[in-house]
Amino acid sequence: MGKNLEDKLLDSDSDTVKWVKVDNEKDVRKGLDEQKYYGAAIFEKDFSKHAMSQTQKVVMDSKKQEMQDKVKSGEIPPEQAKQMQSQMAKSGASQDIKVKRAEFKTITNKGANMQASQISSNVLNGIGDNLNKQITQQSLDTLEKQDVKVSANEIEGLTNPVKVADKQVHKVKDHQGNGNASFLMFMPVWISSIVASILLFFAFRTSDNIKISHRLIASLGQLGVGVLT
Repeated sequence: MGKNLEDKLLDSDSDTVKWVKVDNEKDVRKGLDEQKYYGAAIFEKDFSKHAMSQTQKVVMDSKKQEMQDKVKSGEIPPEQAKQMQSQMAKSGASQDIKVKRAEFKTITNKGANMQASQISSNVLNGIGDNLNKQITQQSLDTLEKQDVKVSANEIEGLTNPVKVADKQVHKVKDHQGNGNASFLMFMPVWISSIVASILLFFAFRTSDNIKISHRLIASLGQLGVGVLT
């Protein structure tokens, strides 16, 4: 999931925003301090795993309960149930799943340039909002295909799987004329939100909604993506 999104951002040929991959958050912050980037998007190391953890837990709990009900009803013989439990233990499927929200951090460099940082802020906010919307829809589609019912106390975790942390650095300096000195031409900020939506659409369109375990195995290493204009 995260790697797919990263590739879409880096392959984007948008005239409004240029993305570059940075190895770690320390280098991202150094680039912001040196005014190389107008903003940054930082995905945590286990973003994909955590983003789908609630969905995976709901599915696994549902399947376990389904098996227990079939054993009680006699539909599954006790001996067969033991074999199934043994297979689940070997594969690790019987282990409890730790649910945790995925973390996505955005940093906007307010001191670099007012209009550029505003565009960057809109792009980053759009990505954060759309991440939650897209992952939520992906989770609901998965649960529907697995024929899993969701309880009321599980809804919140499914509909808000990503924790978005926004931060601003480097306040606008007095001599910068509120950041407008080098950027007098109007640029439509709404384009940035459209860019974010389109990139996320294509990133999630190619994601497999059924094979949960395949997506959860691959984790995205911590990276920073600088926003240049």
